Amino acid sequence: MEPNLLYQLRFLSDLTEGPDGKPLFVYTDVERPEKEPPRYRSRLALWDGGLKFLTQAEAKSPFWHGNYIYFTRKVDKTPQLYRLPLSGGEPEQITQFKAGVEGYRVSPDGRRIAMLTRGEYESPKPDEPRIYETWPVKFDARGLLPGVPREVWLWESGQTRALVRLAQDVEEVVWNAAGNGLYLTASSSPQERWGWIQRAYHVGLDGQMDELFGGVGPIAGLEPTPDGGLVYLAHAWEHGGGTESKLYYRGLDGSIRLLAEGSFLNSVNSDVRIGTGIQTPRVGPDGRVYVVVTHQGVARLLAVTLEGQARFFSPAEFNILGFNFCGNDLYTLSEDFTRGACLTRRGEVLFDPNAEVLPKLPTPQEVRYSAPEGHSVQG
Repeated sequence: MEPNLLYQLRFLSDLTEGPDGKPLFVYTDVERPEKEPPRYRSRLALWDGGLKFLTQAEAKSPFWHGNYIYFTRKVDKTPQLYRLPLSGGEPEQITQFKAGVEGYRVSPDGRRIAMLTRGEYESPKPDEPRIYETWPVKFDARGLLPGVPREVWLWESGQTRALVRLAQDVEEVVWNAAGNGLYLTASSSPQERWGWIQRAYHVGLDGQMDELFGGVGPIAGLEPTPDGGLVYLAHAWEHGGGTESKLYYRGLDGSIRLLAEGSFLNSVNSDVRIGTGIQTPRVGPDGRVYVVVTHQGVARLLAVTLEGQARFFSPAEFNILGFNFCGNDLYTLSEDFTRGACLTRRGEVLFDPNAEVLPKLPTPQEVRYSAPEGHSVQG
């Protein structure tokens, strides 16, 4: 292998359902312009028995609904929201926040978009003096917190308005099953933020908020269920470490049921390296909750009923980097020790972006040892 090979590698991420039930994803490769440093290029692509590019300029975080494919693209170094009409034509920029868009969710009926943004906030220039009354460190090796918290804004009929403004960042937002309100997570104070403590809320389209639960630890992976309930991941403090979590179901009546425990927040089972982030739980067409868990060093897909019956849904030979239901079929982004993310369906590799790039590599020898706690550790 030669160093030049690194410039030829391609990456798949952000897998979601596209038009006609076809897999839609982000395809990332490396551009090498003359007299300029190499740079990553991310484009939207559709798989229909072959690779079909939908954009040539930068595009990330795709989502298809109705007659449009939504995605984000940087404008003056800040990500803005676009939509690409399936009827043809150029993508339309639909946000112009100075702070950009940090996340978005399209409502079930497609009429509204909930967005995470800091609105018109502009980061101070490097040479501008700043005054701090507290030390706003992010505690994730990424510098200092912005000067304003992350808010929830709504886009509807070409207009945007602020819906939720809190003293702390809104971390995650998702529509409820009916599309008439949103679930979100946030800390209620600086002390909770520093302690990685979050709370879950429900907010109506009128801005009326109700606290649902929380105040113990991090909450992530919000996923509404068809019966009006909510599935989510909460940190399992009693197990220690940063990856152990519990999968819960909260019914419409407020009752909470533990469905599964495991390493749901490990970096192995995410496409955060290239794509958008942790692979959160999803409710499948069969009513089961699908979620990726790291088990004995392998990121595997777990299917869990709302009664808590669980079984693995993917082989131990592959790490699952991403998954989604396209039509009624389950597609995954899978990798092993000798190749990167490939588009797969029911264990069959449909598309390997590096098939003609990477040489045939030998499979590494696997070793295992027993940890003091009793479980097996792979290496």
